[in-house]
Amino acid sequence: RNLTWKGFGIDFWLAHTSTVLADMTDEIWKAVAKDELDLSVKARFKLAEFKTALQIMNVGGNTGKVLLVR
Repeated sequence: RNLTWKGFGIDFWLAHTSTVLADMTDEIWKAVAKDELDLSVKARFKLAEFKTALQIMNVGGNTGKVLLVR
């Protein structure tokens, strides 16, 4: 379960936000750790294939995330 939270300045933002948001973030991580959230991945695409990724994402009945990867 080597989970990592990545984003654009998310650590700084979380450090300077309200305690309510910090508590909510903790609850989300707890739910992730307990497998209580559906984090299934439907497909992975390279950034150059983003148009295909968008098409797949827009198909109805999707189960799982469509990810852009390196």
